[in-house]
Amino acid sequence: MMKASKHVTITPFGEKSENKARMVVEKELTIYTVLEIKENFTEAIKRFNELDIQIRNVENIDLSFIQLIESLRKTAEEYEKKIFISAELMNETKTLVDNAGFDPILRT
Repeated sequence: MMKASKHVTITPFGEKSENKARMVVEKELTIYTVLEIKENFTEAIKRFNELDIQIRNVENIDLSFIQLIESLRKTAEEYEKKIFISAELMNETKTLVDNAGFDPILRT
């Protein structure tokens, strides 16, 4: 059973045999929330074969979240699971992420 979260929603989708889920990550994506996001991801990656991670409605984002995303990608690889990551960022946040060179991490 997934834990209740203010920052993560996980919803199964597709055919039951495909074992897919959509994981929406939003709002505060900082050092203060990465542990909660990681715990939800770890549960989901054990339970589903494929995760579609959507990052949206971002209020704050920091380097710890970017590091977490890269860690999640490696964890999925270890579990031989598929993840797809997309991010809807406001212009100023997108510019900051692009200028820092992290834009490839938020896309697959």
